[in-house]
Amino acid sequence: MNLDRTRAIEACQILNDLIGDIVVSTRTIEIFKSKNFKPLMTAVYKIAATRFCVFQIVLSLYKILEFDSHYRSFVPNKMSDCWKIMIKEIKSRGVKNFRNTLVGHIWNKQMKRPISNKEHDEFENQLYGGDFNGFLLWINNPNDNTFPKTVISIVETAKKKIAEDYKIDDSEIFEN
Repeated sequence: MNLDRTRAIEACQILNDLIGDIVVSTRTIEIFKSKNFKPLMTAVYKIAATRFCVFQIVLSLYKILEFDSHYRSFVPNKMSDCWKIMIKEIKSRGVKNFRNTLVGHIWNKQMKRPISNKEHDEFENQLYGGDFNGFLLWINNPNDNTFPKTVISIVETAKKKIAEDYKIDDSEIFEN
């Protein structure tokens, strides 16, 4: 198999995993907010579950940045502009810093103390742009994932177009 096609299959596999991780994380937050779950959720559990899902979303957004540095050449030229806009937006929301500082750590190395609630809130505010629900809808809007409105629509379209360009079928994407 030629090297370009092998790397295209890798690209589709990575994007497919990212789609799953992002959709599950955003939909889980939505499910936890639903009236069927409200009686079962204590405030502490709801906060923890939401934080867990947000951390997974941040990890996935960071992986999109990583994908961009290793596989950008496979993103079709027709969608290059919207891909670049998405990457710029992910960067401007401070995803890398959020991941490096909050997702994997409790300690503020510069201040030599635990990360404060205020610092945590500042990171979240940058990530959400002051609008948590708007942030989730920018990532995945189950009612309108029209390309190029959401991260999911852009990532799904990239995966589909790469698969079309390299004639990759689902069985190749799901192979180990």
